[in-house]
Amino acid sequence: MATPNLLRTINETRVLNLLFQRGPHSRADIARELQVTRSTASALVAGLVERGLLLETEETADVERIGRPGFVVKLNPSARTYIGVDIAVSELRIVALDMTANIIASLTVPYTDPATPDYVVSLVRPAVEKLLDENGLQFSSVEGLGIAIPGLVETDGVIVFAPILNWRNVDIKDMIERAFDVPIDLYFDNDANACAFSEGYRMDASSSGTLAYFLMDSGVGLGILHQGQVFRGQEGVAGEIGHARFFGGLSDETDFAATPTFEDTVGREGVLRMCARHQLPITSIREFVELAKTGDPAARRVFELWARCLAVGVANLCVILNPDQIVLGGKTAELFSIDPKRVHDEANRHLRFMFKTPTLRTSALGVLAASVGVASVTHRQSFAVSANTDGALSA
Repeated sequence: MATPNLLRTINETRVLNLLFQRGPHSRADIARELQVTRSTASALVAGLVERGLLLETEETADVERIGRPGFVVKLNPSARTYIGVDIAVSELRIVALDMTANIIASLTVPYTDPATPDYVVSLVRPAVEKLLDENGLQFSSVEGLGIAIPGLVETDGVIVFAPILNWRNVDIKDMIERAFDVPIDLYFDNDANACAFSEGYRMDASSSGTLAYFLMDSGVGLGILHQGQVFRGQEGVAGEIGHARFFGGLSDETDFAATPTFEDTVGREGVLRMCARHQLPITSIREFVELAKTGDPAARRVFELWARCLAVGVANLCVILNPDQIVLGGKTAELFSIDPKRVHDEANRHLRFMFKTPTLRTSALGVLAASVGVASVTHRQSFAVSANTDGALSA
């Protein structure tokens, strides 16, 4: 049987979710939307305003109403802070979101030593404190901390394997807890899953369909978001498309393990290898993109090969998932900007008899997508109701 405290918590959380998803409302509108009495809505709002979670303001000019303007309530952006940390190959990427899930600060911290677990974790707390201090934010306002990992991480915070970092069986949850030495809600996920969540968090879960996120950097990962939920598979490793082998024929003499993987052909190292074969003195993706955009023939040829290989992966993904959106993210996704039409045409060539090519675009969040994603999950969790909760977001 639900206790009065739990019922109040549920209704407070419903108010917070309504205002997050649909913006400012009057008390009367809240009562109508949540199907509670106006006195109940007023009491809920009063409690949330008193605790600093909501702000009261006059209605905006575009609200048509006869007589004096009324008042509406909205989320207080500064009431809570949500931190996301992306443990990338060569740097930490950190963001802070406010209570409306908007980015209010970001920070990148390059590694100066080898990226061992002890070294990388030693950077996290100082970097978070620097981000907060430089932006006038208090640690006491932090509601949750999310960590994105380029590999397989269990929900209990144990990194099973992060191949690019060469980390195995790392209890990063314990390490982070000891580094902060204060109670803090933690969340851990694979970086590609986090990227997919960052793109879909504000979508209407009932209409968002299926979104696939290609995270293309040193490695290539895939995050799958279906109706607002990350698809993980039986053992949490769904989306490891970088290890798929799409190319080359099979015969008795073929060494399947030696055929190129998708990652080998469209990832950063694959692009740089193609540049070397075409005698292009390129050392970075940004340098290659700039050269290809000038029309350099060798650079354009490398781009066309990359586009063909990417289109094969897109086509295979469409056959399996039939997504309505495919998002390209990570530093190597910059190649898409060279000639988006060419990539679309290549994908259409493979799919013309079977499937409609989904929307194909690059991420608006760039390299911050993973850190925004894990921060967004902590935001969503703080707006959820637990059966053991005796109060909504604490003041």
